[in-house]
Amino acid sequence: MRVTKATLAIVGVVVAGLALQGCAGASKSSSGAGATNATGTLRVLIPAYPTSNEGKADFQKVVAKFNKTYPT
Repeated sequence: MRVTKATLAIVGVVVAGLALQGCAGASKSSSGAGATNATGTLRVLIPAYPTSNEGKADFQKVVAKFNKTYPT
């Protein structure tokens, strides 16, 4: 059986995913802080939209969706 680079890449991704899944157990932090108590800074990378009116409108749609999903 011939093993190609693509096959090895797929196997590597699967193994890495399983390893990360094992690290993501349902444990709580020692402080007991849940998602509702999370604080900090969120940095978001956004694509560069054109400065045209259409680009500004598209960007505002993204901002509105973010604010709806993560209200302050």
